[in-house]
Amino acid sequence: MVSDHSPVQWATTKRKNQNWVTKLQDDGGIWHSQSSDLSQMMISHFKQILTLPDNYPPQIDDLRDADSICEKVSLQLTSAPERDLNAHYTAEEIEKALFEMAPWKAPGLDGVPAGFLGNCSEI
Repeated sequence: MVSDHSPVQWATTKRKNQNWVTKLQDDGGIWHSQSSDLSQMMISHFKQILTLPDNYPPQIDDLRDADSICEKVSLQLTSAPERDLNAHYTAEEIEKALFEMAPWKAPGLDGVPAGFLGNCSEI
């Protein structure tokens, strides 16, 4: 049994005492330390970052300026990176990438984890 004076208990208690937000700075640079202000600031911050904008998803009309934006960007690839980006993947490269992935972690966009694909050698 762990006593109140053991190193494990002390480390846990110390960490618990350090995990507190005691003050926050707002956009105007003013520091707030009252719990009601802190709660309101946290709620408004997470509402702001987790709320989709009104124009989401963008309409086709909003994307028509993409060509004009791309024309203004003067980034050009040299032949070597361009060749690498346009190259096709080989079966060996795909197999190597699949076996390097953690097999049963979060699935990809298709919903299939890498472990399933790694076990299907005939695919």
